[in-house]
Amino acid sequence: MTEMQLSLINFPYREMLSNIFQDYSNDFEFTASGIFRKIVPPLCPECGHPMSHNGFNTCQKRHLGGANVGKYLCGACGKSTEEDRDFWIKLKADFFGIVTEICTRLRLNH
Repeated sequence: MTEMQLSLINFPYREMLSNIFQDYSNDFEFTASGIFRKIVPPLCPECGHPMSHNGFNTCQKRHLGGANVGKYLCGACGKSTEEDRDFWIKLKADFFGIVTEICTRLRLNH
């Protein structure tokens, strides 16, 4: 189950935000510093040791924005990996789907 903790009193968009993120895995977190990453870092693909959080890379779409994607570092072998960007690709597709729907409704109603 996805949990959303809000600090704004009477935040009116809680349901809308819940609907947007309901299809995403609960294995991820959005940190206070704005990084999308796995809550529990993955195992190293080279040696199998647990990796640790190690900053982020930024994925961007011009005129839409960007997302900070978590990076991981293996303390045993030094291998560095990055979080899969599929969530960002899906988020962009969802966003453009919503914009298309809004434009279609505006066109039909005006």
